Amino acid sequence: MTRREAIAAVLVMAVAMAACHRRRHPPSDGPVPSTPGDQSPPAVPATPDICGSPCCGGAACPVTTLNAGHAGCAPGAASCNACQSGVTCVPGNCSSMLTSGESWSLHVSYLAGGDVPDMCASERRNAWACLRRSAFGTSPAGEWGCLPMSEPCTSQTGQGASSVRVATEDLTIRGLDIEIRAGGPSGALLAERAGARYTTGLLRQALCSGLKFDKLRDVSGSGIAVFAYFLEPPT
Repeated sequence: MTRREAIAAVLVMAVAMAACHRRRHPPSDGPVPSTPGDQSPPAVPATPDICGSPCCGGAACPVTTLNAGHAGCAPGAASCNACQSGVTCVPGNCSSMLTSGESWSLHVSYLAGGDVPDMCASERRNAWACLRRSAFGTSPAGEWGCLPMSEPCTSQTGQGASSVRVATEDLTIRGLDIEIRAGGPSGALLAERAGARYTTGLLRQALCSGLKFDKLRDVSGSGIAVFAYFLEPPT
């Protein structure tokens, strides 16, 4: 090999090494540009999951003979309506109940009563809902967990992003103590209810439509009588 041929070979090798280095380390301040020879297929949007059978509500739940007519599952439709709670799939039969041992994330939705048509257009949006497991038998009451009622007012789903953990037994056997306070967890007490529970149990389709406790005791002239919320499986 002549000296000229050796120099040419070295230059070719240097160019190849630089090209490989660029491919391994694309620019970090933007996407890697495509080249005319790039024939990669376009990304395919993900399709929504489909509930297993049986199911009772949610946009991913197909309408069947078991759920038609329940929880927004219109007979003849391909799938059930979207849940107010935002849950896309409510598994189980519409006639089945929430069972002991299950736990849930509780998200606040709204306060009602006292001829206030829109919580978010009133001072109630600044209230906080505080909840704890009620004392039951020899078991003491649980710790308070407080959630801001302002969150549903800025949410597209109508429910707060924050949550407290509850069990099915808290809702159906032990009960929940509820306090609505002004401005924060330590604010003035507006309304309350002790030992609120569903003594006859809860149908599973309530995970789609949402829940509420009424008959809160107004202690401040606020008119608050209803506390509404959503349940979803914990994340």
